[in-house]
Formats: sequence, structure tokens, C-alpha cells
Amino acid sequence: MKITAMELEKNVSKYLMLARTEDIWVTLNGILTAKIVAPNVSSVDFLSGLLAEKISDKIDRHSIHEERILSKYAIND
Repeated sequence: MKITAMELEKNVSKYLMLARTEDIWVTLNGILTAKIVAPNVSSVDFLSGLLAEKISDKIDRHSIHEERILSKYAIND
């Protein structure tokens, strides 16, 4: 979950309760400033949470494979 620093200040107890089950990313002026880490989340859940915001839902195994092949055999001018 991504929240602003102002939102965290207003509702500290709410986000501390949520932090029990998920990581909370805190931004200040649009820049990632802090991360509140859930203590009981597995490593797999943690990594998938990190990738959730960085990888589009449209990307699948086949499109990644095709992109790698095309970049490998691309002709540089």
C-alpha cells in the first residue's frame, strides 16, 4: 500500500494496524521516503509486493521471452 506522509500523520493507528498484514510505502512530495514492513509476511509475498508496482499485468512469460530474443538478435546501426 502506498500512502502520503500527511495521511500517515493523520491516521497513525490505522496504518499500524494495517502494517501487521502488509507493507506500507510512505511518500513525501511524491518521493518514496519510508517503508513500514509487516513482521509476519513471507519472503515470497514480500517480493511479489515489490514487483506488483513495477511490472504491468499485461506482461507474461511468453512476452518476456520474445522481448529477450528480439533484443539479443537486434541489429545495431
